[in-house]
Amino acid sequence: MITLVADSTALNLSSLCGQKYFYEQVLSLVSARLTPVKTVTETEGGAYLNKGDLLHTFLRIYYKLRKRDVPFNTCRELALEYGRTYAITLHDVPIHVCEHIARQFSAYCEFYRHENWKIVEVEHYFAKELYRDDEIRIIYEGIIDLFVEAEGIQGAVPVDHKSSKRRQAFTNMGNQFKGYCWASGANRCFVNKVGFQKTLAPKERFQREPKHFSRAILDEWKSHAVYHLKELAWRLSEDVWPMDETSCDKFGGCSYRQICETPPSGRGFRIFRDYSIRIPWNPAEAADDHKREEDWLDNKLV
Repeated sequence: MITLVADSTALNLSSLCGQKYFYEQVLSLVSARLTPVKTVTETEGGAYLNKGDLLHTFLRIYYKLRKRDVPFNTCRELALEYGRTYAITLHDVPIHVCEHIARQFSAYCEFYRHENWKIVEVEHYFAKELYRDDEIRIIYEGIIDLFVEAEGIQGAVPVDHKSSKRRQAFTNMGNQFKGYCWASGANRCFVNKVGFQKTLAPKERFQREPKHFSRAILDEWKSHAVYHLKELAWRLSEDVWPMDETSCDKFGGCSYRQICETPPSGRGFRIFRDYSIRIPWNPAEAADDHKREEDWLDNKLV
């Protein structure tokens, strides 16, 4: 029996271009001409930062402390201390950009100082069986930023943090939010939006967008996900990666387009010259990081 483990990123790519999936998920390539992490632009500053990573670190520590019922000021100050220490390791992120994110995080905390969320779990890893037959088993995995209990809502609700440089609404169509609800047995989730804009008021930068999915919608999502992932399993077993040449210019242009535009005989050299290999996410390493953070918090709260 074949076992396939996939997350929302793999699912997204599996239904798009086979070549992109191969370069990103199988070879783990990232363009050496870009920063080695996904990036967003700081408004008006032209600086770049790891997409959500630094902000997620601030928020993760803050909500771990909130879960422990630590006083508000201590939660915020310890999260800032830990996050600024972590920021030192982000060599490609300018200090003034790190401080901009720290200020936005601090403003976020102040804006939601009296929020009624009860923190149930922080950065919950899940791996749930999506499908099984005699030939294949599909495991769907991911990390949910928060589980919270909120007034007027029954049960714990998944929350996903999203940082952005512009005001935007998130569509109900997509694998991430539906997958979180399916995996957790919930019929709703929150998108916790944290804007980096300098000209907007806090109530416009910090918003929580609810998403609701009926059981019929989630069942449909599961059926489509199984179809795409079974096809992905076949591609992996046969090493077949067909191009979708209608996707090359989408979303600002595919970062692997230069490889595909190169004749097959020269693609190895193109990859060697212009790309590097990123370290894939490892749940075991994430668990080790979680343990180190908890130990750090224990020492600070003694």
